[in-house]
Amino acid sequence: PLQMAGRAFLAGPYKGAPLSLAVLTPATAGPFDLGTVVVRVALFVDRRTAQIHAVSDPIPHVFGGALLDLRSAVLRTTRRQFSINPTNCTPLGTAGALRGGGSNPFDPAAFSSFAVSSPFQANGCDKLGFKPKLFLRLFGAMKRAKNPKLRAVFATRKGDANPSRVAVTLPRSLFLDQSNISRVCTRVQYDANDCSPNSRYGFARAFSPLLDKPLEGPVFLRSSDNELPDLVASLRGQVDIDLVGRIDSVNGRIRNTFDVVPDVPVSKFVLTMRGGNRGLLTNSRNQCPKKAKGKDNAAGKADASKKRKGKRQRAVARIKAHNGKKANQRPKLRTACGKKGKRKGGSRR
Repeated sequence: PLQMAGRAFLAGPYKGAPLSLAVLTPATAGPFDLGTVVVRVALFVDRRTAQIHAVSDPIPHVFGGALLDLRSAVLRTTRRQFSINPTNCTPLGTAGALRGGGSNPFDPAAFSSFAVSSPFQANGCDKLGFKPKLFLRLFGAMKRAKNPKLRAVFATRKGDANPSRVAVTLPRSLFLDQSNISRVCTRVQYDANDCSPNSRYGFARAFSPLLDKPLEGPVFLRSSDNELPDLVASLRGQVDIDLVGRIDSVNGRIRNTFDVVPDVPVSKFVLTMRGGNRGLLTNSRNQCPKKAKGKDNAAGKADASKKRKGKRQRAVARIKAHNGKKANQRPKLRTACGKKGKRKGGSRR
């Protein structure tokens, strides 16, 4: 047997996959040079878990008029920081299928399929920290029965374990607007990228050190097997990810739970739910407390200030990492109360 070494390159989209490998192997044996064998490998990325599914083109059985009897193939990645370990140390594995053989090597339909697998398990996950931060802020309409805009920013530290589950319960001052929740995209429409603009309720962006640019896209309400529709962030870019949130209520408060978060590093995730007449959220009461009376009474002003602070709304966040650590929080729901907008075009009358 002869050993022939080649090179593998990361390439662009191929056969419906967002990325691919181009494997180039010079077919040289002694004085014989048959050229270069090129095999493309499509790299599909699961839109829910980010798991990679690699599918190679058939390896030539005859090349340059010579019959190839392949005994083994080795692909070794040597570029630094090309891949990273997971932050989940439970037993994992690489599984797949090899197709070949058969009675007729020239007929792919006659090939047999052989299942293969290789175990893998990382270690040291318990040593990884986990201290993410969640920030919530309302914009726009603050009065009762109006629809404000909500922005949620989820930030992580470099080197920490990746989040696996995030559940956020909103304050009692925010309800779902029942008049707008009926605008839902079906799962068939979503898979066909044919959701109506009326089923779009926001926008999301995810920043990862693994990608050149952030993933971004609209946020839809999508039909679900649960009582309420799912909130789905359709993140698109170098790869496509569907971040699915389950909506329900707990103790009279709205809760959104992302049960499956891929084990990949994300430095920041920004979710913006639009407000206005087509907003999904509505105020159950005025978000801005009334100003205290008696401006000349310093004690009264101090008491009123404490009272306003005491009424500040807080959400409840239950966050779990892939290494099992938890980071539960009660972030404040910040508003623009008491802040004057910038004047344009000079003074107002």
